[in-house]
Amino acid sequence: MRWHALYPLLAVITCAVAGCVSHRGLDIVAVCWAGDRVVLGCKEGRRGSAVVAVRADSTPAEAQHLHRLLLPPGLRRLPLRSVSGSANGRQVAVTLISGYEDVLAWTDVKEGHWHTVAKGGFHRTPAWAPDGSRLAAVGNPEWGGKHDAVMLVSAVTDRTSMVEVRPPGPEVTDVRAVAWSPTGERLAVSALSNGHLYDVWVTPSSHLGTHWIRVTNDSHGYFGMLAWTSDGRGVVYARLQREGEPELLVQVDAAAKSEPRQFLQLPFRHGGWDQAALGFGGRLAVVEEDSSVVKIVQPGQATREIDLGARPVGPYAWNAEASRLAVVVGKHRLYVVEAGTGRVRLLWDSASPR
Repeated sequence: MRWHALYPLLAVITCAVAGCVSHRGLDIVAVCWAGDRVVLGCKEGRRGSAVVAVRADSTPAEAQHLHRLLLPPGLRRLPLRSVSGSANGRQVAVTLISGYEDVLAWTDVKEGHWHTVAKGGFHRTPAWAPDGSRLAAVGNPEWGGKHDAVMLVSAVTDRTSMVEVRPPGPEVTDVRAVAWSPTGERLAVSALSNGHLYDVWVTPSSHLGTHWIRVTNDSHGYFGMLAWTSDGRGVVYARLQREGEPELLVQVDAAAKSEPRQFLQLPFRHGGWDQAALGFGGRLAVVEEDSSVVKIVQPGQATREIDLGARPVGPYAWNAEASRLAVVVGKHRLYVVEAGTGRVRLLWDSASPR
């Protein structure tokens, strides 16, 4: 046998050892940032799910060699729901669908070992503390149970604790979103109170997850997104007004119940949001229904409109500083948008030849 006949096989083995993966057959279903990497949760043909990462500053040629965060066989065959990365770039968490349950798992990017944390009710997209030491996820520890809980997972000790959102006063049954403060000392959640109203609740730094303060008393809506202000004094959230009126972005004081301060009104030509991502400090990226235009809006600044020229747009996610937006178009193309300049760069295309 001639040695050159083995070259293709050796190339495959080398690629597998190096952690790179062919991009053919990957449909992007979720996206997040982990440090300077964009992490993609993908559907891989009929075989299940794959989690891959690419550095945001890669050239198009470099981006064709994706780094695979290899899921174990038991998780690889499950459909993937969400991905979440830590700001320091060291950890990535995923939620996967297993029958009527979700599976929550996380890995250290360098070590590559996946830790299965929990199975149970619907786990919202998990959120890492700024230093990557803890993971907060929302779920129901007992499927069909009455109360949601915030799961706190230690990435240092691999220890998991359940923190139920049971504040004094109104009954809380459904938690929609969770966000860490800039210092990682406090949590904010949006939760259903009294069966029909959503409010924002925060925990004091001295009682993380054990004592909750309601900082809103709002009858206007559904809060699907939360973000802290850069100084850690306030929480920004999205609020829907009465039917037929535009949506608002409002801010409340994180120390005590206060009147929401409206600081951004969002009129839409096509009737509403298709998708939206709220970044650190209140920078919002939003796509209208049936539109290829991403709007980047922030208080005190002109709205920036970026037409990506194709649909569907999404999913998309801000990096930790909300300075860069990773945007998926048509399940196969990944763009990076610079929020300050509006510059758009195609980072990766799974449909292009290698």
